[in-house]
Amino acid sequence: MDVELVKGLLETIQNVMVSNMRHDDSAVSIFDLDKNNDGAAAWCESFDKLGDELKWSSFEKVAKAGKALRSSALSWFDTWEPETGRLWEEFKKRY
Repeated sequence: MDVELVKGLLETIQNVMVSNMRHDDSAVSIFDLDKNNDGAAAWCESFDKLGDELKWSSFEKVAKAGKALRSSALSWFDTWEPETGRLWEEFKKRY
């Protein structure tokens, strides 16, 4: 994996984790694959629109999405290993 990609991802995750909850964070809906009847694709589409509207980078989208996942969705995220620098696009494709 690209060193700059990992560095950027870690910096973004750190910034998201240590920052105070912002208004845009509260707009993200929680996703629990075990309880959500709409499925991951519908959640990703909704999340993607919100991220585009708020002008989140690919790194920010992945970090914020990770904070919104629960149960088996969170387990999947915790073990996911991105292969490219297009994190959000890869996240949607794999999930």
